[in-house]
Amino acid sequence: MRAGATHQRARTPVQRVGRRGEPMAPPTRELREALRGIFRHFPVTSRLDDERVTRTLQLLFAHPRRALSPLLSFLPSSHLHERWNAVMLMGRLVARHANDDMEWARITIRKLMWYLNDESGGIGWGVPEAFGEILRHHRGLAEEYHPILFSYVDPRGNLLDQENLIEGVLWGVLRVASRHPTLYASQRDTLMPFLSHARAPLRAYAALTIAFLDAYLGIRDSILGRLSHDDAMLTFCWDTFLGERTVGEILQSFAPWHTPPPQTNGS
Repeated sequence: MRAGATHQRARTPVQRVGRRGEPMAPPTRELREALRGIFRHFPVTSRLDDERVTRTLQLLFAHPRRALSPLLSFLPSSHLHERWNAVMLMGRLVARHANDDMEWARITIRKLMWYLNDESGGIGWGVPEAFGEILRHHRGLAEEYHPILFSYVDPRGNLLDQENLIEGVLWGVLRVASRHPTLYASQRDTLMPFLSHARAPLRAYAALTIAFLDAYLGIRDSILGRLSHDDAMLTFCWDTFLGERTVGEILQSFAPWHTPPPQTNGS
């Protein structure tokens, strides 16, 4: 089957109703195929002028429990648009539903934690990014779970032994720190060794996180300047951007940010 064939045949899930007229969640498989069909765009939320995208996202947010499994299935995808759309949507979905059902949100995060432990068999690709994106969008969850997320990159904590996963955790920590810098203000020194790491994403994510913390703490040390000439390439995702950039280019694009973004309690 050609790469675009699934997208062409993907259908928008139909909103079903029960005997009493109550809305029913679409089947998981149907929702997964619909998501695959709209995930060719990044970010998918920028295509709300597309009726199929709008209807699929409406069903997704109307039935968060049913939507969780399809989104999880895209996290380890080798297709960048699928993976990063799933990360971004999962953060918003869980954060939004946490306002109505905090215990469900906690159960969801504990599921992500299980994917990152040894008992899961190492199937945590894409999971730490989703973990961080959830905490970024919900202050209450961030206050509760930010130490656990950070422990996966802390030698004194639950340091993961696979660098690909550590990379994902650092991106997640960066996303949390960019909106809630107070939570990681005490972890600046723990991140410093990553600035000289051999892997470009680890250097970039650690440097940006420290820069956000420094802006909050009022520290004038130019972390971004130290690596501004680093020409190593990486795939970088941030809000509406997904593409190839050098470490230096990424850091220079954030250099004008002298104050942290406003903190919010939810998405």
